[in-house]
Amino acid sequence: MPRTGQFFAAALIVATWINTAAACPFCPPSSPTLAEQLAESDVGVLVAWVRAVDPADGQSEPRTDFRVVEVLRSPEIGPKKDATVSVDFLRDGKPGDLFLLMGKRIDGITDWSLPIEITEISAAYVKQAPSPERPMTERLPFFLRFLEAHDPLLANDAFAEFSRSKYEDVVAIKNRLPREKLRQWLDDPATPPMRLGFYGLLLGLCGTADDAEFLAAKVFRPTAENDVRPGLDGMMAGYVLLTGESGLQRLVDKKLNDPTQPDGDVYAVVNLLRFLWQFAADRVPQSKVAAALRPLVDRPQFAEVAIVDLARWKDWSALEALVARYGQPPFETPTAKTKVVQFALACVKHGGDDPAVAKARKFLDRLKADDPETLHTAERFFGR
Repeated sequence: MPRTGQFFAAALIVATWINTAAACPFCPPSSPTLAEQLAESDVGVLVAWVRAVDPADGQSEPRTDFRVVEVLRSPEIGPKKDATVSVDFLRDGKPGDLFLLMGKRIDGITDWSLPIEITEISAAYVKQAPSPERPMTERLPFFLRFLEAHDPLLANDAFAEFSRSKYEDVVAIKNRLPREKLRQWLDDPATPPMRLGFYGLLLGLCGTADDAEFLAAKVFRPTAENDVRPGLDGMMAGYVLLTGESGLQRLVDKKLNDPTQPDGDVYAVVNLLRFLWQFAADRVPQSKVAAALRPLVDRPQFAEVAIVDLARWKDWSALEALVARYGQPPFETPTAKTKVVQFALACVKHGGDDPAVAKARKFLDRLKADDPETLHTAERFFGR
């Protein structure tokens, strides 16, 4: 059985991929960026803190007063420069402190969100940030300049812009990626761990043979028993983008074919294979990707994950082995048996003229008499 720390790491890695597969790979989910929040607001103003009023009589509502420094977005009847804007909650500050204040107009009244404290530099960033209405390939070069900026607000927001972009948009600006800085960030222990996978991927898009060795040193570094290594899958992706099939084979030999490797490292390879299948068929043929995943069907802690991906990829070559082991370890639990049946159902539905389809039908017909309950459960979740 997988050790607790490794199982948690594996679950985290898989959850991250599921949440971000539609956006940029190996980026964690993110909240709306400042540019998105401003675009979705009816009113957006830069304001200076004036005072916080907490009435002693208990009869009046507390409030914070701000002076409008600059109007970024506003309807005709919205606040003007130097006007006083009051929000009905307390916000600490000093006279002159800058904030970004955004709100929605509801029945003629502005419902203000919580003010965001900013500096003059971050205020300029907000004003200059390209609108979300512009193509991402035009917007991303602007935010590229602020990755790992000294101001956490800017660094976090710039990274969020990338995490909400599509992989093909990032590929389109690969010639502008800061190769040397990416290596520095990957080496810097102060770099937030959640960004390491993405930076590894970026280095794979713009790097050289030397960068492949740089990534290999990180990817193949021995993992301690309970070591959680965020970003390992993205660094693997960068390594394979630079090395192609030979790099993938090295990972298979060192990580998948070695039973002593921690579960977290194996799941990182699974995420890599998903990335390669979806985005990098020009670097590694999909037949090689599926072949790398198939052996995990024989390993109890990875079997269920593997058969789900193989079904999604319409690779039915594992069907015969799955049918033969149905009801036996690692396919003896109700959940595991259900996934095997769903694999067979998917084969019948999407297998076309593959020879495995006839075997899948025969297996499903047998279950009508031998295990109708599992068959019914699988059909219900499969959408039949």
